[in-house]
Amino acid sequence: MLFRGNRPKRTDRQADHGADGWNSVTPPPVPPNPFQHHGPPPAPPLTDDPAASFTNANGAPVNDPAAYSDERERQSHAQERQQHSDPYRQERDQYRQHYRDERHAHHHGRHWHKDHWKDRWHEGKQSHSRFIGDIFLGNDYWELRPMNISMFIGDTTIDLTKAQIPSGETKLYISSFIGDVKVFVPNDANIGVQVVSSCLIGDVSILDQKRGGLFNQTTVETLSYQDTEKKVVLVVSSFIGDVRVTKVG
Repeated sequence: MLFRGNRPKRTDRQADHGADGWNSVTPPPVPPNPFQHHGPPPAPPLTDDPAASFTNANGAPVNDPAAYSDERERQSHAQERQQHSDPYRQERDQYRQHYRDERHAHHHGRHWHKDHWKDRWHEGKQSHSRFIGDIFLGNDYWELRPMNISMFIGDTTIDLTKAQIPSGETKLYISSFIGDVKVFVPNDANIGVQVVSSCLIGDVSILDQKRGGLFNQTTVETLSYQDTEKKVVLVVSSFIGDVRVTKVG
């Protein structure tokens, strides 16, 4: 004996079909279109007031004829704003041009040119640089200041016997690639001299000490250097050439 269970009868299942043999389906309702009843956004306000609203209390766009009643008035306001901004624009353009010129001059001033001196003063320090040629300082009476000398090919000669040496410590940096370096210092007990020399190829003669050969590094100072009121420090760096520091007087 077969049991049908809870399965519906065949006649009940056929009753659910329509005339065409398909189940009837009820489609879901169409959702409303949110843009159907809304127009374009309102125009911006015609005033310069940042607190002005785009619409009035009724939701209608604001049309205030007192804000700009005429197109000429609007153009006059634009011209006034342009006139006020032009001076600032000109000053800005001038500043930018000046900045470009300064950068251009600084960039080209860093290059070395043949037989051309460049003397620069930065915060009381004097700088000399030369590509090819000789340098001689101290031909006449002069005031000694912190100095930086850079030489590529040529001899460097500095005479400190006629220099007015200030109180305290004055440093002179001398750098030479190919060439001799000669410094004449006064034989004065009130002036202390300290020499720090580094030479790759060449002879070194500093005060009473002499050395030759390769890779010469020497540090020499006069007696009672720490007790003197006026001090001169010479820092010499040479690649190929002789270094001579001699007392005169």
